[in-house]
Amino acid sequence: ATAPSLPSAMRTLAPLLGLLLVCSASALAASRLFGAPMSPRLAPLRALQESAEVLTDWVTTKRVFHFGSADREESLGYFERIDDVIMGGISSSKLLDRGDPDTVSWMGVLRKEGGGFCGIRTKPLSEPLDLSAYEGLYLTCRLASDTDADRRAWKMTLRTRDDNRGDKAYQAAYRINPDVEGLQRIFIPFADFKLVRGARIVPGAPQIDEKAASSIYQIGLSASKFQISENTTVVPNFRDGFFQLDIGSIGGYTWSSGDASAGAASPEAAVKKQAPLSLPQPLPENEVAKRRPVALRVLRPALNLFFSEPVRRGQRAEQILKERQASSFQILRFGLSMRRRKGRNFLRNILTALLIPVRELTGKVLGKLLRIGFQIPRMLSKGKRRP
Repeated sequence: ATAPSLPSAMRTLAPLLGLLLVCSASALAASRLFGAPMSPRLAPLRALQESAEVLTDWVTTKRVFHFGSADREESLGYFERIDDVIMGGISSSKLLDRGDPDTVSWMGVLRKEGGGFCGIRTKPLSEPLDLSAYEGLYLTCRLASDTDADRRAWKMTLRTRDDNRGDKAYQAAYRINPDVEGLQRIFIPFADFKLVRGARIVPGAPQIDEKAASSIYQIGLSASKFQISENTTVVPNFRDGFFQLDIGSIGGYTWSSGDASAGAASPEAAVKKQAPLSLPQPLPENEVAKRRPVALRVLRPALNLFFSEPVRRGQRAEQILKERQASSFQILRFGLSMRRRKGRNFLRNILTALLIPVRELTGKVLGKLLRIGFQIPRMLSKGKRRP
């Protein structure tokens, strides 16, 4: 028998090749329409690469704060600034309505001197916010000021106790992808939060479990020069100066039920997930003042006199002038001219200038005494834990 010619072989194989192509195309289309989506556990990575809207197919979110036009004024009313002035720094920031219909802008100047952070946080809530039905919090945002997001530490803060002035809180770091155009949605699971004092992790502290997630009293955001770590660690190649983070919303999230490992931890949590999220009202300022420790209420006038933001900024201005080789007389003259521009009385300006060295010396002594006072309880507690 002779071998079939090439044209006759092609005519024989052509129907088979056509059938194979049709089956492949059908399989591809079916996988696109009915196939399982990307695992929700990859959502944080995907969130850093694509816009917020892409994620709605396999994650359920509930907004807590929405800065769109309709809800903007109410959401803004919950927040206050918490910059490093409380630690002797001079960083400053604000949460502002700049006319964008979808976002508000958290913007300010981050300085490396002092505490090295800017922050915003909700005012203490009158009742705990229950987020136990969710796996964590999400943030919809974009960095509008620059593309150096990785040169700062971006953190979310939670307080799970009715104590908004304590020195410990839960924090988790998150990453802003500078390559994303427009808003990006970033997921921050409760499992990522660590109990910290300042920027240091508290050893052996419990994580946020379902019980703790049901008692959220405060939510905050911060930009810092310090990473969350067991030791004080500065962000490599830290960038200080101006920043602007546009924020669209903050809320809770759960993974889509399409993933076997996703979903609520219990039937009760599943019911909570379907229910509307109830946001408690913030405490009135007079109630917040009553809840401050007695020692803080007594010392507050003195602290404002020696450690207030204007005092710190004046000290920083004096330090800059000294670095520029200005003499004491030139610094004094500069200070008097600045006060005169503000319309203050000449005699009052002279008295204020003469009292500055006295105030600075008193502030240094008081600051050392306060640091010793804060360290004594910690030393005593450590001594009690020793066998």
